Amino acid sequence: MGERLPGRPGQPGPVRGRARRAEPLPGPLERRRCLGRQGGRVRRLRRLVVENSVFVPVAGGYTLHVGYANGSGAAASHGLVVNGNNQGSVSYPVTGWDNWQQSSVQVTLNAGWNTIRLTKGDLYTEVDYLEVQ
Repeated sequence: MGERLPGRPGQPGPVRGRARRAEPLPGPLERRRCLGRQGGRVRRLRRLVVENSVFVPVAGGYTLHVGYANGSGAAASHGLVVNGNNQGSVSYPVTGWDNWQQSSVQVTLNAGWNTIRLTKGDLYTEVDYLEVQ
């Protein structure tokens, strides 16, 4: 679950959840569980997902912000699945492993609880948090 962040008067603030639920999918793995600075790391694992649930009051378009660090030497990515539907990918420019930045993409969410899943894409990056605004 996420923590409510301050919003503008009359509007709910964004919801930020730590990417602490990094769970392996069935298949060959190099490690069972990895943790980044404060959250899940999708790094050096062939088949891993980072998954969080978020509640929004109204269906529609939202911005998903992903806190990350990428020391791979080239841009990295994750697949993006929302409520079981592919919604593209999240790209992460190179930052270095100790330089935390934010990458943002547009997502379509249902009213109520939604499941956001990041799956292994190109190269490696560490994920700290997912934030929906």
